Amino acid sequence: MLSLLSLGCWASAYPRVAYAAAQAREELPAAMTFDWTDEQGATTQLSRWHGKTLLVTMAYSTCRQVCSFTLHQLEELQKSADRVGSPIEVVVISYDPNVDGPVTWSIYRRHHHLDRANWHFLTGSVANTRQFAAALEFPYWRYDEHLVHDFKILLIGPDGGIAKILTWATRNDDFFTETAANDASAGVQGRNQ
Repeated sequence: MLSLLSLGCWASAYPRVAYAAAQAREELPAAMTFDWTDEQGATTQLSRWHGKTLLVTMAYSTCRQVCSFTLHQLEELQKSADRVGSPIEVVVISYDPNVDGPVTWSIYRRHHHLDRANWHFLTGSVANTRQFAAALEFPYWRYDEHLVHDFKILLIGPDGGIAKILTWATRNDDFFTETAANDASAGVQGRNQ
């Protein structure tokens, strides 16, 4: 177990906490107005994509465990959305604003061949990062020099509400089956846990 901790991205062995979707739903509007810097150095907010279907997660560029799995899942969800013709925006917000920034995220994108225009890598202030993670229940903490976090992807519908949540328990779910794509397009609220 210590070897997993030393990798900096070990998911907690403690039981998963089931979060109330209503609480996250209430926090979402505030989180949409935080200022972020994208991989080109431009300032943006999640509200920029209001009216569109979003996949939102948190990651950091030096993670080699959970973030790699998360990016793989995002790529699979992108393929699934493409198959059913559901346009999406993919937003990855850094857990580690002290390391990640426009240059780091640009290199990361090139290295991982993430060159689609609908993928966005954002970094914010330490305060905004903490507030965003708390509001949308992306727990993380420092363990020595490592940043420890869990796996989570949010599907945010065009209405700005959380339509589905992908976690370890639901990691094999496909947001973009015909039913899921129709629900997301309609802004249906639900929880897939």
